[in-house]
Amino acid sequence: MPRLNGAIDTPILRHLFKKLEDIYRESFPSHYLWTIKMIDKEDYDLLQKVIRQDIRDSFKDKLSPVQYDDIMGRRLDRCPECFSLDTSEMGDEADDGYW
Repeated sequence: MPRLNGAIDTPILRHLFKKLEDIYRESFPSHYLWTIKMIDKEDYDLLQKVIRQDIRDSFKDKLSPVQYDDIMGRRLDRCPECFSLDTSEMGDEADDGYW
């Protein structure tokens, strides 16, 4: 069954690059260089794989990529300096409709 891809805006792109740094244990360009304009098809496909892995790891595979970008967009808008949030540490706040 085909799945829709998650949207990738600049805050989500930065979050995903942080995930890639954690996975590959290597640095990617400084955050001020991370823009959508620098992404080619190969990078895009890799980022979609990272989205799907983050859905499995962080959301127990219970979201679609489209829901992921809605949730992550809200998270990153609320805490732009936070590229990665662990919902297990959030307690009741995780149920406020944004998580």
